[in-house]
Amino acid sequence: MNPKAVGELSEISTLQRLIVLGWSPSVPFGNNQRYDVVVERDDKLYKCQVKTGRIKNGVVQAKAVSMAGGKTIRSYQGEIDVFLVWCPDNSKLYWVPIEHSNKKNIYLRLTPAKIKNELALKAQDFEV
Repeated sequence: MNPKAVGELSEISTLQRLIVLGWSPSVPFGNNQRYDVVVERDDKLYKCQVKTGRIKNGVVQAKAVSMAGGKTIRSYQGEIDVFLVWCPDNSKLYWVPIEHSNKKNIYLRLTPAKIKNELALKAQDFEV
């Protein structure tokens, strides 16, 4: 499947989960915004970027930058509030405030870390 189709499937899966949760998602018109969806949660609006996560070595991994043709375009720092990471490998959605990503990636650990100071966050803390 091409990367655009993968992203579109992640977006629709994310919207479905948000609606089931009772949160109110709004999709901006066009493709010119740096966010994919605005979510009303706890009476606050959040600009969210949807990313597809993949499980590798017990960690859900997703890019925290925009990509085109396999090349990094730019960071989302200062432009969004939250990454919504849809992981088709386990059909779970993760709400990751941007301050919990590093400049290029998001790492959410599903299994206990083998190294004490590993950078991956506990996935269960971000699952919605």
